[in-house]
Amino acid sequence: MRQQGAARRLVATASWLDGRAVGDGIRSRAEQALIIAQRLAATGLPLPFASVRNRRSLIGIRTLVEALDRLCTGRWPPDKSGNYCLADAESLSLPAIVTELRRGMGLPPRLFPCPPGVLKVLAAAANRQQMAAGLLGDLRVDAGRFQATFDFTPTQDLAASIAQSGMCYRRPASAGPSGNVE
Repeated sequence: MRQQGAARRLVATASWLDGRAVGDGIRSRAEQALIIAQRLAATGLPLPFASVRNRRSLIGIRTLVEALDRLCTGRWPPDKSGNYCLADAESLSLPAIVTELRRGMGLPPRLFPCPPGVLKVLAAAANRQQMAAGLLGDLRVDAGRFQATFDFTPTQDLAASIAQSGMCYRRPASAGPSGNVE
């Protein structure tokens, strides 16, 4: 379980609820969607997400640390103060997220097409509408203002962060950074 938590921390999600940061055991719908995607990807089973065309904004931990480093090491005039959104530049679809997670896990994508409307009906029948909304819906964040204001460009792309998250999720807790059990 500890290893899976570390995998989730490699990719951060927009975690806000009613204007307050989510924490202390409360999970946002975005974080829940990432957890569900990781669990589903780890099964290796064929998944019906090939037809999903949503877009999800996420931020890799490396990107987050680089952004904070940029802010802490620069001298910024007061007029640059304000609220900014942070996310990796690209947003990915659920099929791309599952594919990258599985790539990190050493598994093939194994996605097949199923209309999102059918998935939503099935989720409603199982009383899982919120889960379906979290997985199938859009969650886009425009970080362009932050990137332009602070001349910031991440060094690791989001797909690589997600694949690394999949690798950490799949690796046994006793494994070292190379994946070998030490």
